[in-house]
Amino acid sequence: MTWPAHALAAAQAGHGASEPGAQHTATQRATGAAVELLEQLAEQHAEAARIAQELAQILATQVAGPAPVEAACDPVEQQPFLTVADLAERLNVAPGTVRRWRRQGALPPGIDLGGVVRWRPEVIEAWIAEREEAGR
Repeated sequence: MTWPAHALAAAQAGHGASEPGAQHTATQRATGAAVELLEQLAEQHAEAARIAQELAQILATQVAGPAPVEAACDPVEQQPFLTVADLAERLNVAPGTVRRWRRQGALPPGIDLGGVVRWRPEVIEAWIAEREEAGR
């Protein structure tokens, strides 16, 4: 039991006080002590809030925040898909030849994007490398 509660209980039980005025005085002392403790607690709470505010300001100005996900995860640089014209230029053939080779299955499968065909550059480069190896 804390001191104010103990004093209040003693006052209510009549310990050490035989007169009603003495009980009232003991109750006032206990109440005053409780109020004093509450005031101290409020002051400590205000001080903790002030310290938290200062820490937040220090962190905001001195510590760099976490890097955004985009910056932290360096994405693999992807080349754009190759068009029929791009592939024809890369292979040094006419666009019609690329179309014919595709129909014949001579090229790696393309990606059909709603009626237009595209190829990943890395797939084409791997296909060219395989053809070079097969030619040796």
